[in-house]
Amino acid sequence: MDDQKRQLIKKYESNIILSGRSMLFFGLWDAFKFLATYLYGEGGELNEDLNVLIQAELLPDYAEWIIVGIVCLLLFSFNFYIGAKAIAYGKGRGKRRVWFLIVAGILGLATLVGIPYYFSDIKITDLDSVIATALMDVAFVYMVFDMIYSAGRLAAINKKRQMEA
Repeated sequence: MDDQKRQLIKKYESNIILSGRSMLFFGLWDAFKFLATYLYGEGGELNEDLNVLIQAELLPDYAEWIIVGIVCLLLFSFNFYIGAKAIAYGKGRGKRRVWFLIVAGILGLATLVGIPYYFSDIKITDLDSVIATALMDVAFVYMVFDMIYSAGRLAAINKKRQMEA
């Protein structure tokens, strides 16, 4: 294998590993964003639904925080799964399954579709936080699609290398 192919393989593996590490950070960001939206957002449907159930005494008072904690944990867990699998994939450990790329692609597309909704009902006082949140989500989408692209290029190089051997 020539030096140029080794450099490309190293580049794509490094991209995948960096994207995996970034997924861990964005998992924390997603959980924080959900918590902040729940606590400070206006007209949150989950907040209204839980308050109705609590007032009707169908749920205890603390159930609201348990549900919010579970949702935050699920948001982080999705990103953690994708990040851990991406790091292992980039390091060549474990099986070369790409299920995490499918999950990441779906998460990236959902985030991309959701970005315009930040600007649908915005007040001038919230503009800076809305722009910051949208930029974080744009960075997330870029990182996800870079990870998918790098994994595809790495697979193509490895396939070509196996055909030559």
